[in-house]
Amino acid sequence: MFTTEDIKNLQSRRARLLMPAIAVGLLLVFAYWGVLVQFQETCMRFAEGRFGKSAAEATPAILILPSFVLFLVPVVWAERKAKLYSLKCPDCAYDLSRLSVFVTTTKCCSNCGGQIVDGKLRTVAVFKRFTEMRSRRFLVIWFWAWPALGLAVLTCYWLKPDLLENCLQMLVIPAVIGTIATGWTFLRTRDGRYLPQAFASTVMLIVNGLIFWKAL
Repeated sequence: MFTTEDIKNLQSRRARLLMPAIAVGLLLVFAYWGVLVQFQETCMRFAEGRFGKSAAEATPAILILPSFVLFLVPVVWAERKAKLYSLKCPDCAYDLSRLSVFVTTTKCCSNCGGQIVDGKLRTVAVFKRFTEMRSRRFLVIWFWAWPALGLAVLTCYWLKPDLLENCLQMLVIPAVIGTIATGWTFLRTRDGRYLPQAFASTVMLIVNGLIFWKAL
């Protein structure tokens, strides 16, 4: 039978593999985007000369696809390495690595229902209330990322307008995502803690949208 400390140690070891891999993946994606901005127009001219105007119009979308591969390669590699520290039920051998919060909260295996962690047993209803509270706290912080990203893109545009010459849509994409995500979450939960983020994303959408419209 596990202790809560055992599970925390396993999760810590997995995190030490996965978090750097995610960071490396994001760095590769941003580096690729930086290179892409410099050569996108050249690639579009080449595609138009070889395959026609339709190919040139599809080139930006096609060039984005390798960024997904660049992100997934280190993440998949780390995920495979992290299997060395997977949490498995001692009774049914079910992999509970992605359900560690459920296990530490209820003290039971989600597959066979047996107790595998020392301590007081808790019901699934308790777990659901706990995860709902936890996810809301996370979203309150996470939703600030979208207006912050919109502001960062706007700052880059002010400092060096040519940098976004071929991808002006980046001015509005973060604000659109932030406005939709925070607005929908507020409508679903009626939680006032999401209103400041929704307001900030909406302001960025208006400001960046006007700049985008004038730059067209």
